[in-house]
Order: sequence, then structure tokens, then C-alpha cells
Amino acid sequence: MESMKENELEVLDQYNIEVKSTRKIRGAIVCETSQGTFLLKEMNFSEKLKAARKKAKLSQEELAQRAGISTRTLQNYELGKRY
Repeated sequence: MESMKENELEVLDQYNIEVKSTRKIRGAIVCETSQGTFLLKEMNFSEKLKAARKKAKLSQEELAQRAGISTRTLQNYELGKRY
């Protein structure tokens, strides 16, 4: 189960789903389980950044200010234009 992240395992545990095997293919994880086959999408940096910002309930302007960068730079990070 090395390819599955801890939070993904927590979701499966929450629904009492037994994972039989996993494999990575083209930016996703195919997960064979007791309830059938699941496809879990892997997130890239820009998707993770945006999700974390939204989870923290911050606007792009607020996060950019806290990070000491411009709002435009943060927008580019979230769009995957700059790393």
C-alpha cells in the first residue's frame, strides 16, 4: 500500500473498505477493494495548494500576503504556471 497516502486510507477505512491491491497508472491509483475497483486521482502541487488554501478558508489575496508573494504569483502557482 505504499502508493496510497494516509488520508486516502482513512477514507477507505471510514467506509469499511478492505484494500486488496493498488497500482499507479497515468497520474492515478487503481485500487482493488472488497467493494470493487476505485480510481483515485493523484493531485499535483497546484491542486494541493489550491485545496489547502480553500480548506483554510483563505482568499488568494490573504494567502499571498501571508506568504510574502504577490497575488499574481499565487494565482500562477495554482494554475500550474510556476513552481
